[in-house]
Amino acid sequence: MPEADYAAFRKAAIPRFLKNWCEAVRKIDSKHYLIADNIASMICKGDYDRPQDEFSLKDVVDEIGMSFYSKGDDGLYPVNKRWCIFDGFYAASKREGYLISEMQTHTKAMFNPMTAVEPYELKQWSLEGISSGAKSLIYWMWRPFTKGLQTLGRGLVDYKNRSTPRLEVAKELSGIINNIGGVKPIKSRVGIVYNDKCEDFQRMYTKAYSLIDQEIYVRSVQGAYEAMLDADIHADLIKLEEIENYDAVILTNHLIIDKETADKLKKFVNNGGLVVCDGRTGIVDYESMLNKELPGGEFNEYIGVEFIDTDDKNAEFNYNGVKVKGYYGRDVVKTISAECKATFGDGNCAVSEKKVGKGRVVNINTHLWYGYEKTNDASVKEFANMLFDEYRQMEITYPLKARLCQNEEKDIAFIFNYTDKEISGHIKSETFDKDVFVKANDVMILKKDSI
Repeated sequence: MPEADYAAFRKAAIPRFLKNWCEAVRKIDSKHYLIADNIASMICKGDYDRPQDEFSLKDVVDEIGMSFYSKGDDGLYPVNKRWCIFDGFYAASKREGYLISEMQTHTKAMFNPMTAVEPYELKQWSLEGISSGAKSLIYWMWRPFTKGLQTLGRGLVDYKNRSTPRLEVAKELSGIINNIGGVKPIKSRVGIVYNDKCEDFQRMYTKAYSLIDQEIYVRSVQGAYEAMLDADIHADLIKLEEIENYDAVILTNHLIIDKETADKLKKFVNNGGLVVCDGRTGIVDYESMLNKELPGGEFNEYIGVEFIDTDDKNAEFNYNGVKVKGYYGRDVVKTISAECKATFGDGNCAVSEKKVGKGRVVNINTHLWYGYEKTNDASVKEFANMLFDEYRQMEITYPLKARLCQNEEKDIAFIFNYTDKEISGHIKSETFDKDVFVKANDVMILKKDSI
């Protein structure tokens, strides 16, 4: 607990320092807005050694900005992780929008050829950010470094200031942004709840065991996000206080539930919401004491099962005719007031459901979303399709991906083709019902008035 307290202290201290710095700057210069810049997202990247809390930084500065480097020495971030990073940062901006203060433009340095940026990648990354709430972006850098650690690295132009294909893409993007104006993503109906204290606690509980993954919580959140995105049921990354704005929420390895948290969840369910839990749910309170009722603590009566034991046996279960791969062991539970909807091979309940008020709670007795982040097993995507189908806002031909956005006048759809082939497909939503043709590795943009 002292180490978890220290993690909380660091995250509380940074905005205090930042507030003092901002006040000092504003005494000298009150005209320019102030940016706090961070790398990637605390939700998705798992960059735990950085002590900041992006959600609290937003309260101190005029704008929060992020540095986005998708291509490192260990390869390219997959599509789902990139989308998760951008959405995580949009959540931290209080859904007001953020700045991309650094967009990777090319290689890191002279001995990093594996970080070379293709022109189409630059276009994809930039429009992934813009369509997820970025209000502007800065390309880092225009010219390659001429000295130091990063010599010959970065640059939209080459070392003699000659144009490159990446510069041409930047020009194209300038025209696109001028054409569509500022956009914001349309709110999803499903939210994935993120709680930084759950990440702190999980790391403290596992740090003594070197062979155990130290990022179970953040990978679970990312896995839930990826599964929903792959099922074309886009989910927002949210904080608990936002749940009333959604129809369904996912709690994945949400270790900490106290009375206040339980009361908010109960109100949400009573009013018609769906809560889906998996992994370790409500095992402890905010002082790290084991809850009296498991799983869920004060929320246990709404889950309707009693925790009996845990083991590492086969966690596969059958749900509506689909064999779904569990992951990382399972919990053995006794159903008290819930209905068992799926069982493990030995007959123990794998998925339960309890209807309360106008809503319901689904409890999954394995680390389902963590498993998806690790394995991308297709059965988990199919499970997400079945469980959340009624909350779908859009249908798009596979393998195209799309994001629905709005500006002050129009609905806008960004349709991404991440393959090396041209794809003909169809998009259908409340606004769009249109055949589309997207070139290889390109992005198509539709406006409401283009139907």
